[in-house]
Amino acid sequence: VTDSWRKFTLRADRLPDRIQHAADFWPRIDLEPGKTLLIGRMEVKYLPPESSAVQTKRNEILNPDFFSGTYGWSFFAPEDTFVKGTPAVLRKLRAWRPPRWENDTLTVFPDTHLTSAAFSLVPNQKYTVLLQMKSATGAPARCRVFLLDGNWKYVAHDFTLTGNDQTCAFSGTLPRSRFNRGYLRIDVKDAPLTIDRVRVVAGDEAGFEQEAVKFGVLGRNIISEDDRNATLELRASSRQPIEAELLIHDACGQLLRRETLPFPPGEDQRRTVRINPEGRRGVFQLTLRNGETEFRFPFAVLKDLSNVVLKENPLASHLAPLRQGSGTGTSPSLSRLPAAAVQPFLSAGGRRPETGSGTARVTPPVPSLSRSLPADRRGDEKPFRRRGPDHAGAGGNVPE
Repeated sequence: VTDSWRKFTLRADRLPDRIQHAADFWPRIDLEPGKTLLIGRMEVKYLPPESSAVQTKRNEILNPDFFSGTYGWSFFAPEDTFVKGTPAVLRKLRAWRPPRWENDTLTVFPDTHLTSAAFSLVPNQKYTVLLQMKSATGAPARCRVFLLDGNWKYVAHDFTLTGNDQTCAFSGTLPRSRFNRGYLRIDVKDAPLTIDRVRVVAGDEAGFEQEAVKFGVLGRNIISEDDRNATLELRASSRQPIEAELLIHDACGQLLRRETLPFPPGEDQRRTVRINPEGRRGVFQLTLRNGETEFRFPFAVLKDLSNVVLKENPLASHLAPLRQGSGTGTSPSLSRLPAAAVQPFLSAGGRRPETGSGTARVTPPVPSLSRSLPADRRGDEKPFRRRGPDHAGAGGNVPE
């Protein structure tokens, strides 16, 4: 740099393969000590990639057929159920039931919001959502399915299910958002339904693909350090005998264990492995790999604090103002306030989600699968917003 204006350009040809925290980038200039610098103008420009990175056949949903139980899925009841203290609402709350996993299917009961894990979205790329579902009781079961992003823009569609398997489908595009992450959410209305498998793919897609090799893991992913005999059940599905590579890494990516596990041919072959023989605390990742097929399952080994007794219930710091009275010193402790008095302070507000663009369709009939019966509605109903997906905290992967 001299005393004349000069232009300098630095180009980063690619982004990092892994982003540990937020996907935020910024320019930085380090100046030699004792020197001064005059900056007239600075620009940071985003250059679109020359070729799209969309994989048209990849299923974006984690654990799409519940081969690993409920891993990758979260659920909750509508928050207004806990805010309104009317007798009718309380009776409804007592009748609410969480989803039930059985035989690699998930039965979801009324007034439940079922949400997938987050996945990467390419802005303005058409995505097709496929679901194989049926009514769990045979009675007509209504549900609404959302494909939404971190800015609460979404494409949604209503389906009415019968007691026969139905392939329900719709498609749409979403605009650019901060992290370009997407979620799938299923809202069950008035009758329980059973979900067999789910698929979200870029582009057009007519049905489900049969995977040559499939892995799954069953078991608890939070383990006490004293439980040295803790195990996980590994599952494999393949038409041919395979050898799976088992890898366990710690949170820093250091390889702790590697071994090869043979699996015979079959739709559901299982092996049990011990994962805590040394009682080492930490967060770990188990990986099963065969060729290009790979499945990852995180687990944690923690100190058991279940027998610890506290003098009073722990409270979040943002509730502290409720402890302050009007100066008389007679305000009740927050731990003794009824839930109905505390909950309104926790209720989330927020703007109405904006709709994306998309169309819904009914798939052609296929053997043993009946046709879906959609009612074409898109974006005219507001999903209840609990916490933004781009502000994930405890349970922050729940988009609403």
